[in-house]
Amino acid sequence: MAKTVGDIGLLAQLTSAANNEQVAEPFRHLVPDAFPEAPAAETPHGPADLFTDFMRGLGFKPGADDCLMVADQVSMAIKDRSTEE
Repeated sequence: MAKTVGDIGLLAQLTSAANNEQVAEPFRHLVPDAFPEAPAAETPHGPADLFTDFMRGLGFKPGADDCLMVADQVSMAIKDRSTEE
């Protein structure tokens, strides 16, 4: 039981990720990066800014391994598509 209690933050984070939602308010103090994103100060300027916002919206953290892997796969798909035409 102690392990389950210790994992409440992790479980809250997994639940929020599975439901594509922010971590519920009562559990935010248990998850280090669970606070809502700050509102954007300005409109994105170009494709890179839009893609960054898109990835953040999906829950990826800039520089994280999973974020880099998905970004690399997207870049390969775009590269392959542009060479077909």
